[in-house]
Amino acid sequence: MERLRRSEERFSKAFNFSPLNLTITRLADGSFLEINKAQDRVQGMRPDEMIGKTTVEAGAWLTPADREQFVAQLLRDGRIDNYDTRMRHKDGSLVATRLWAELIEIDGEPCILSCTVNISAEKRRESLLLSVAKGVAAETGEAFFTALTRHLSEAIECDLVVIGECTDPDVVQVLSIWKDAVPMPTFSFDTLNTPCAETLRQKEAFVCAQGLPQGFPNARGINREGFQAYLGQALRDADGTPIGILFAMWRTPLALSEDLQALVSIFASRANAELVRLQRDREIQRLTETLELRVRERTAELQKLNAELDSFAYTVSHDLKSPLRSIDGFTRLIEEQMGDRLNADEREMFDRVLSSTARMGSLISALLALARVSQAPLERQSVDLSALVRSILAERLVESPQRAVVCDITDGLTAQCDPQLARIALENLLGNALKYSRDQAHTVIEFGRVQTGDDGTPRFFVRDNGVGFNMAYATKLFQPFQRLHMVNEFEGTGIGLATVRRIVERHGGTITACSAPGEGATFSFTLGDAPSA
Repeated sequence: MERLRRSEERFSKAFNFSPLNLTITRLADGSFLEINKAQDRVQGMRPDEMIGKTTVEAGAWLTPADREQFVAQLLRDGRIDNYDTRMRHKDGSLVATRLWAELIEIDGEPCILSCTVNISAEKRRESLLLSVAKGVAAETGEAFFTALTRHLSEAIECDLVVIGECTDPDVVQVLSIWKDAVPMPTFSFDTLNTPCAETLRQKEAFVCAQGLPQGFPNARGINREGFQAYLGQALRDADGTPIGILFAMWRTPLALSEDLQALVSIFASRANAELVRLQRDREIQRLTETLELRVRERTAELQKLNAELDSFAYTVSHDLKSPLRSIDGFTRLIEEQMGDRLNADEREMFDRVLSSTARMGSLISALLALARVSQAPLERQSVDLSALVRSILAERLVESPQRAVVCDITDGLTAQCDPQLARIALENLLGNALKYSRDQAHTVIEFGRVQTGDDGTPRFFVRDNGVGFNMAYATKLFQPFQRLHMVNEFEGTGIGLATVRRIVERHGGTITACSAPGEGATFSFTLGDAPSA
């Protein structure tokens, strides 16, 4: 019995001295049996106003059905945590309430021990933040900051809200200002001698709850408008550098609360994120514009240099022909005049001079052809490449009727390209195929199309069964004067594949080679739809 008495005494003390609003009601009818001494922050009633009444009569439940639903859950679970409902205040208003309850037994009768908390402020904050989120969700840039200042002004009931961007360590450009419940024109201002300067120096919010004019006597705007209180927070970049500011001011002293500071902090965080995004977008836009300008400038420079280089190559090549003809002509004249007086060694030297001049003439002609390829305008039209290949091979094989050549040409292959340049490219590719396969007993030349790439551009190929080459040296193939075989093995200038590459690239295409010594070679290329550069 003594233990029971002490237990009841401890329960009574805990019940009566708890700062939370606690009640004991009868399970059967909901009558109030006990009410502790804590202030009723939900219904605003004194204990003597509630004892003897039921919870429905006192307005703790708005309808009997509400209580029945609550009791059914309590009987099922034995206790209830965080049960949100609404209770009626004695002035008739409805109050958002959170309820905790547990079944207990008093004098053998089942009862309910309840604890109630007024959550109206919490619900208002949730509603406010939800409204703000909806109000600014679809906005960006200037419209976003305007919406944010308006919502913040309404939420904290201030006389002025400003969101600004730091354009200089001591200068703020206002992005949005909401004063006396209306938007105002934006402007820039110097933070010297203002609370904004102090805000930008601090990591946390800066607050002046009253006496603002006395604290900042040189802030003309504050004194002119009669503001008495200030709350501001700096907006910072990832490295902590101040990039902006959000602040609010009141014309009356400020009753500072945690809720108010939390609200301003939430708004400042959202404004900070939007300002960072805005500055990043500006930087991207600036870089894009400058990049486009640099690309245009570099492209113009390259076009000019290429034109000058092509002109130089053409001029040099053209001018070289004249002295070369003189060398060749005078050499032949001397050889004729000397006649039988030349011995075998001297005649061989004259033959070498004439052979060298002939080779140099071929090189100059090839250079001129390469220059013309670069300078000639590109005129695209539909070209039957299969027919073009047959025509070129027919012309070449007439020169070597003794060769056994099998031509495997896929029919109906067409491309949108310049017909003259396409002929030059194919003449070089097919000429090489015939040249490097001439030692085979049976030559096989193929022309076809491989599987179309991801971009839909067809890739054509020329294949032979000739001597091939080592792929380790493939990078030299398309460079002028680079050869993988000795001149005494296979004649040529070393310009042909460089010409092919220039033609393919002018069409916006690519060319590749695949080979192995003794296994022939395959050259594949595209003639893309890109316009001429």
